[in-house]
Amino acid sequence: MSYADMPTGSSSGSNKTLMLALLALIVIVASLRWFGGDGESAPGAGGGDSGGATGRLLVLNGRASLLREEGPPAPDVPAGDTAVVEVGDRIRTAEGSAARLTFGSASTVEVGADAEVTMLDLRGGLLSRGPVISLALLRGGIRVRLEDMPLRTGELLLETSILSLASRASHLECSLNGADRVHVAVHTGEATVSMGEQSVRVAAGQILDAALGQTLSPITVATLAGPATVTPSGGVPSFLDESNQTLFPPIVTPTRPGDPAPVGTRPPETVSGADTYVVQAGDTLYSIARRFGVSWEAVWEANRDALPAPELIREGQTLRIPR
Repeated sequence: MSYADMPTGSSSGSNKTLMLALLALIVIVASLRWFGGDGESAPGAGGGDSGGATGRLLVLNGRASLLREEGPPAPDVPAGDTAVVEVGDRIRTAEGSAARLTFGSASTVEVGADAEVTMLDLRGGLLSRGPVISLALLRGGIRVRLEDMPLRTGELLLETSILSLASRASHLECSLNGADRVHVAVHTGEATVSMGEQSVRVAAGQILDAALGQTLSPITVATLAGPATVTPSGGVPSFLDESNQTLFPPIVTPTRPGDPAPVGTRPPETVSGADTYVVQAGDTLYSIARRFGVSWEAVWEANRDALPAPELIREGQTLRIPR
């Protein structure tokens, strides 16, 4: 065989090029599937297209309404039932009710009683398969838990009539208190809260009461109630019970067994027919209101002159109790 008849290697080079091209195509397809999601475990597609992205609503107790922008109104969803929630849908819970929205594999939004939430957008994250959830809180309160795992980080973009909130891989609460005040409590992670030109970071263990026209100023509290979930068997959502009222952190006075009561305190007033109450160690506005059969908002309103924010309740303080 002469030199001219020997293979020149061009065929081998073409095969290598073809193999590299096929490998690159496989990587691209796998990346699109990874970032775009695969059905229920990762809503959204293409990293930015919300078309077809859905969440799942579970009514834990009571009932909830699912209102859609188009089409006939959907019937109420009773306790124990589920429904698919699409972009543009509005979820409204009745009094004494609770519901849970689930996005992806672990990101959840727990909706308290007499609340209203709209799902503005839902898509897969660009750098992770965790969902990016955009909500509008119109009434009531929510508790959000965003998944935080390698390559699966949940994100939240929350809009209210007063402020905007953005957070990743966190556990937090947000509630509307009247028409001009929003309360934010961060358990883990952090959140960025913006109102007009103001923007502040709320870290784990901090709360923020925001009001129109006032400066955003996070407050560090001694303890925030640990992560809680809503359970259908509990009747009342656990994040609304007394132990988790982070809107009004309980007062804790360090003592040891056998220590005398702190100086200046006295036994609680008798509930029957009382007009005032002296705050004791461990009290919250919520627990005091329950004792007297009134709402915590009513107690707060009656004491606004001495109690500008619910979390500023202190031991030994005398509160007026509305009848």
